[in-house]
Amino acid sequence: MKGQNAKSITSYLVLFFSLIFLAYFQHFLNARTQKPKIVISKQDEALNLNENFLRLLSFGQERLLSSLIWVHTLLESDIEHYKEDDLNSWMYLRFKTISVLDPYFYENYHYGGKYLSIIKDDLLGARDIYERGFKYFPDDFWLRFNNGFNYYFEMGEPVKGLYNFSIIENSPMVPKLIPYLPTMIAKMRAEKGQTQLAFDMLLKIYQNNTEKSLFKERQAVKLFELKAEIDLACLNERRGNCDRIDFKGRPYILKDGEYKAQSINTN
Repeated sequence: MKGQNAKSITSYLVLFFSLIFLAYFQHFLNARTQKPKIVISKQDEALNLNENFLRLLSFGQERLLSSLIWVHTLLESDIEHYKEDDLNSWMYLRFKTISVLDPYFYENYHYGGKYLSIIKDDLLGARDIYERGFKYFPDDFWLRFNNGFNYYFEMGEPVKGLYNFSIIENSPMVPKLIPYLPTMIAKMRAEKGQTQLAFDMLLKIYQNNTEKSLFKERQAVKLFELKAEIDLACLNERRGNCDRIDFKGRPYILKDGEYKAQSINTN
């Protein structure tokens, strides 16, 4: 009996010290091993529920629920571009849900469409949100202007862009907010979407936007691209009076007989 008890105690001691050793060894490995970071995009992480299901759950409080979804969406908003053309980006689905729950929620169309167009690069999503807004605010100045911007500058559809701009052409808000719009519309009608016209109009918008924001940063990128397209075509076709400086004030580079632009992110 004594021998068996001694063996049992020895076994327990071996097990005890083995567990201590394993715990220490695991701690040792964790302290010296750099674990890979698992990054999940917001597109894969975000939860979106069917708007009709949410209406049933709202118990008549659709406006309150839409406000909560709006605030939550703004808090979680990201700047990752959406590269698919399937109306399935998580922010678009949120804005769409809000438009069903509270169709008169103006900010959802104004800021939601603008964010999708300029920041998320979800052009189809932005177009759909604006079109939903027009059902309730058909001649709204900013919705028409922003939708025209989305068509003209982002989607490359000048005819549809011009249509939206022309609806607000005679608005009393034009002289106060966008006095250059009638001149630009006249040029659009004459020139039908040329790159120089797009650059000139976007430059006016950029210069009149005095606030630092993601929207202005994105406008600067678009202006850089448009100016490079204009200047490099001029330089490489060996035309005269070409501008040799990009939008950031840096010279274009001549390499292997062809002018190229520096990266926009290069200092």
